[in-house]
Amino acid sequence: MPAVLDATCPRCGVHGRLLPILFGLPTYEAFQRSQRGEFVLGGCVVGRVNPTHRCSACGRDVRMPRPIAPNATPGSGATASDDAT
Repeated sequence: MPAVLDATCPRCGVHGRLLPILFGLPTYEAFQRSQRGEFVLGGCVVGRVNPTHRCSACGRDVRMPRPIAPNATPGSGATASDDAT
């Protein structure tokens, strides 16, 4: 899952917290974590291209680019989330 970002929202331009969005049927633990504000539940229907974060300032959903892994070779397409697997 993407991390909480401290970034500028591309929709409203406010610099603040962008919460990751979790799609799919949540577990009880995931529901509790969403209630604590760790991420947002995006629903059970998963599309081809989904937003990745929700702006805490304007509430709009945005798709943020995935960070490139620090040890990735150019053209490999590796992202930071690939390192975790």
